[in-house]
Amino acid sequence: MAGKDASESTASELARTRAVMLQDVSVAFSFLVRDVVEMGRHPWGRGPDDAAIVDAALDATGITHLQDREIVTLSGGERARAAFARVLTQQTQVVLLDEPTAAMDVHFQEQTMGAVRALARRGVTVIVVLHDLQLAARYCDSVVCLKAGEITAAGTVDEVYNDAILSSVYDWPITVLRSSGRILVAPDEAGEPVSGLWCPAPAPPTP
Repeated sequence: MAGKDASESTASELARTRAVMLQDVSVAFSFLVRDVVEMGRHPWGRGPDDAAIVDAALDATGITHLQDREIVTLSGGERARAAFARVLTQQTQVVLLDEPTAAMDVHFQEQTMGAVRALARRGVTVIVVLHDLQLAARYCDSVVCLKAGEITAAGTVDEVYNDAILSSVYDWPITVLRSSGRILVAPDEAGEPVSGLWCPAPAPPTP
């Protein structure tokens, strides 16, 4: 990582090189949201710009109004935004995100992925794990599809997004539509549930 074997780097060196957002962003202690976001500055030591960097990250993720709340009182989507704000304050050249938008509504999904794309445009290497094919199509430059731990397809969105590849990756019929430069991923609808899951209600007892 950054030209050096990650196994030979100290924890502090890694923290100054890459920021990680896990899918599970639960916090066991009642830190204030601002304190959690400010933790992203720890690898760099204290600096005069820390408060401004934290303020900018809170604003970018739309959680300034939550900064004095305890992190454990937030919803799943709000906690995810706080975790992403911490990643932003860490200011690393590599960012690794695991399902960052899974708990968010559409507004904040788009806002978050817009910020992710802005990082990439500024030269940051960003690797994002996503199950949302629409978000990936809109925001990712390159796509790698995994199936059972193996790479099954890799390339640009235009190269990877076709009926055959996506249907094979997901073991489900998928149609990829293109219109006015946009991509729409349309999976086939599922059939009826497996028989036997829902049994008819028993007849009322005979009086």
